[in-house]
Amino acid sequence: DPAVLEVFIDGVVQPLMKNNNSPSGTVAIMRNGQLVFAKGYGFQDVEKQVPVDPFTTLFRPGSTSKLFTWVSVMQQVEQGKLDLDADVNTYLETFRIKDTFDQPITLRHILTHTPGFEDGAMGYLIIDDPEKALPLREAMAKYQPMRVNPPGAQTAYSNYATALAGLIVSNVSGLEFNDYVQQNIFNPLGMRHSSFMEPLPDDLADHMAVSYGNEAGAFLEKPFEIITSFGPAGAMSSSAADMVRFGQAILNGGELDGVRILKPASVDEMLKPQFTHDERLMGMGLGFYAGDYEGFRVVGHGGDTRWFHSYLGIDPANDMTFFVSFGGPGGSAVRSSFGPALY
Repeated sequence: DPAVLEVFIDGVVQPLMKNNNSPSGTVAIMRNGQLVFAKGYGFQDVEKQVPVDPFTTLFRPGSTSKLFTWVSVMQQVEQGKLDLDADVNTYLETFRIKDTFDQPITLRHILTHTPGFEDGAMGYLIIDDPEKALPLREAMAKYQPMRVNPPGAQTAYSNYATALAGLIVSNVSGLEFNDYVQQNIFNPLGMRHSSFMEPLPDDLADHMAVSYGNEAGAFLEKPFEIITSFGPAGAMSSSAADMVRFGQAILNGGELDGVRILKPASVDEMLKPQFTHDERLMGMGLGFYAGDYEGFRVVGHGGDTRWFHSYLGIDPANDMTFFVSFGGPGGSAVRSSFGPALY
């Protein structure tokens, strides 16, 4: 019952946003292939009192962006341009990953976050000045981290490895990564309010939810965050309605509205367990994290920037996908009410 669902979600979201000083939020849910709920909360622009629209207002999903990088990799695997088990140096053109260990790093290691890299962020992962952003190729050469574990031995989250995968997609496809995703995922799925571009194109910039911090009980506008140097790891902006369209395509085995972005076998491979430290745990697929939601295996990915907190969940058993995102430092508490933000 949509009316009951709305009352329930309102009862969760509205007091949590108020109590945690979150200025903006959005929730969208698809069930059995139908959009059963889509609502905006708070304001896209607090000063101008522009309300959030779940169809047009863009939020920053942060690391949820990685799912689009993983799909891009698998598209190139389907075309025979990439091999998940080949040395990634095979696909690099201007620098090499250091040969610290005898075993090379592969894309399969990267998609399961087991390449063995240390990870860093301070001063270069998220910045405010677009003029200081490096092109992806230069950033990957400059910020190559140390290899601290042999590949495949231990999972350790790696923004660098994800961005590296995006560079590899660009190298083998001949397209800049942002253009590749636009042409091969956003356009086919009808995701008209989504982009990896930073700053946003003019036609989307007017729909971007303003970034806000909170100081002395008041919302303070913050700059649009720039993640360009590591773009494939988290630079996306998108509306809630667009995000659940992507989730539905994954639920459908790679197809939406008669348009296919992946073969069913590729989607199956991405969603099934690929790595775990203990067989009693859910483990992770190829880029998709898995969690136990009341006995159901839900796959997806969470994401945090400084000012936005998001999660895309896909529940195959119940044919459901949902996306939530909330602004402000307190947005993480609201997001967490929908379950663990796995990422």
